[in-house]
Amino acid sequence: APPNVVTCEEYNGSGWSGGGDLNTARAEFGGMGTQTAGMVCAGGPTGIVTEKYDGSSWTEVNDMNNGRILNGAAGTQTAGLTFGGDGPIPAPGNTANSEEYDGTNWAEGNNLNTARQGSQGIGIQTAALAVGGYVSAYVANSETYDGTSWTEGNDINTARGRLGASGITTAGVVFGGQTAPTRVANTEIYDGTSWTETTDMSTARNGGCSSPAGPMAASLMGGGFSTARTEVTEEFSHQIITYTPASWATSTSLPTAVHQHGGAGTATAALSFGGVNELAESFEFDGTSWGAETNLNTARGYTGGFGLQTAAICVPGLNDIDATEEYDGSSWTAGGDINNDRR
Repeated sequence: APPNVVTCEEYNGSGWSGGGDLNTARAEFGGMGTQTAGMVCAGGPTGIVTEKYDGSSWTEVNDMNNGRILNGAAGTQTAGLTFGGDGPIPAPGNTANSEEYDGTNWAEGNNLNTARQGSQGIGIQTAALAVGGYVSAYVANSETYDGTSWTEGNDINTARGRLGASGITTAGVVFGGQTAPTRVANTEIYDGTSWTETTDMSTARNGGCSSPAGPMAASLMGGGFSTARTEVTEEFSHQIITYTPASWATSTSLPTAVHQHGGAGTATAALSFGGVNELAESFEFDGTSWGAETNLNTARGYTGGFGLQTAAICVPGLNDIDATEEYDGSSWTAGGDINNDRR
């Protein structure tokens, strides 16, 4: 660069290795699909050449209708989407043109609302995002595609172009890119409505490889241009934790009303001991009912406990008691003192 190259590399989750070379050397093109069913479209020199990858070699397929570079892309090898860019080649200029691929041929689709170059795609052909780009300056525009038309959505927080992206239209992520006059490391996640800033990349860059159709939770940025061309690869891991509320059901009551007592064990093999006012009783629970067991040697309240029903420890409670007691499933014996009295 220059000249453009045909080199292809594959990532296995820990390192890169050589893959089959492209047939046409190019730069600034769109990519889509997976490692074993990938596709590239546009880029120099003509901006119309499309190639498919089967996991080992590239094959030229039908050309696009409009040549361009710096186009966005999304989707799969059998249902692809490309949009925007600089062209049509050889005439430079921002374009809003979109094209859809059905696995064999490209067909014109509805245009973007904002003509631009250097945007990035997320998602599939029938549910895609076009994010960022360059018009006369770098823009923050985000548009959603439903398989027919583009609709303006909420902007990203940092205007930029030539950025990386991954995910789907309800869980997307964008990272890196260029915003005059520098490259950025900013990362933003999308929840289907709005964009939120999250952890930056370690190396600010633009023009690196990313996976538009990949999952947000396991995104990748490889190479690009920082202060110089770089081979640095970074992985992004993001978890969305969904809490499903459970419910409480009434169980068998303890034989004696207690509070500030110690406990140990599990929901089907539990142990209760001590309590206010200086109780010594202990009880075992088998998942259905409570039964009285051997008392503590020293009555105590405000006590703590840990362990299992057959191997528990009672730690000191009220009245300046520093002695612990150990339970073996049938009886309590004195244990070692703690260093500081407490309850």
